[in-house]
Amino acid sequence: MATRVGRHGAAIEAEGFELHPISWRRGSLDPRDLVRVVREVRKLYRELGPDLAHHVALPAALVGSLAAIGLPLVCLNAMTGLGTMFTEDTSKARVARASLRLVLRALLKRSRAAVLVQNVDDRAVIEGLGLNRDRISLIPGSGVDVEAMRPVPEPSGPITVAFVGRLLASKGIRTLVAAHELLVQRGRDIRLLIAGLPDPANPTSIPQQEIEAWTRQPNIKHLGFVEDIGGIVGARHTSPFCRRIARGCL
Repeated sequence: MATRVGRHGAAIEAEGFELHPISWRRGSLDPRDLVRVVREVRKLYRELGPDLAHHVALPAALVGSLAAIGLPLVCLNAMTGLGTMFTEDTSKARVARASLRLVLRALLKRSRAAVLVQNVDDRAVIEGLGLNRDRISLIPGSGVDVEAMRPVPEPSGPITVAFVGRLLASKGIRTLVAAHELLVQRGRDIRLLIAGLPDPANPTSIPQQEIEAWTRQPNIKHLGFVEDIGGIVGARHTSPFCRRIARGCL
């Protein structure tokens, strides 16, 4: 596994992976950062000589595919989501998206490349780059550990809805908070748990002051970073506020 290594290096190795740290900078638009990390990954490919590289998410697909040019290496590009580059409609995003399309078209159409997507919208975007559908596989998601995320009976009492994820506008968190506010105004006893942190590397990250304003609303609690997601879904949180968790988490 090649990735930027922070405080989770030991946990990655504990899962049985051989870890190769690279100087990845999330969110950087500096071309020098791109050139540097492509060189690092290409050097790694040359040293290890893998038969297949599994690139997870769009940035890794871009970097890994550039690093693999000219090497006898199959690239499996898993697009876990195309991100704000394809969802935002700002002038900056439109310019960047046009350039990215040209690069992706050249990289993904190579004979040693294949693409995994998780929804039909992303498949349509990839097809729009000129790829044949037989080179694109649609899978139903990244998967859930059913041993760790077991459903539990829902007790009686007020409904609690949980959001688990990065606090990004692109994930719909503002819409969820607005919907909760409407329900409270209509007299419904709906409680909202928000588990996650902002992501400053993402342009749609929710500002901290906005998150603090949410928590001042009735029946909204921000839990911050939560290690035990199963504990949230299973309503095993120690706070009485978490007695009932709706299983339709985002």
